[in-house]
Amino acid sequence: MMRRPKTVAGILGLILITACTPGPPPITAAGHYRLDYSGVYGTGRIELMLQDGQVSALGVAEAGLDYRGSYRQAQDRRQVQVDLIVHLPPTRQIIDGVAIVGTAREMPVQFTIPANLDPGARWPIRIETQVGPIRADITRLP
Repeated sequence: MMRRPKTVAGILGLILITACTPGPPPITAAGHYRLDYSGVYGTGRIELMLQDGQVSALGVAEAGLDYRGSYRQAQDRRQVQVDLIVHLPPTRQIIDGVAIVGTAREMPVQFTIPANLDPGARWPIRIETQVGPIRADITRLP
């Protein structure tokens, strides 16, 4: 029986490990985006910054919302997978003069966008959440 040299096995092992290890986030996706949405939580707009694999929201602290997350190469290498956790503050309603306060909660949100969306270009997305779908358009800002 013929044995392969160890260097070939080593090279094949390295190729296999490299193929199975997630790489760095796509550099082309880094940038400033606007997400216009409508759905179960009403309508709104947030600005997101994608940089070094991390996603952060800009200018939403005054509303009591917090968006944090990450982005990475999607299975379809032409797309980027965005994984967010949205912190929803406690709700407050007045019903017949009585204040009803709901609890704060965190909601996972996932969607994909093109890895090389041009500045000014809009892309429609549909986001499935625990309580229902959200329709949105994401625009890469210059």
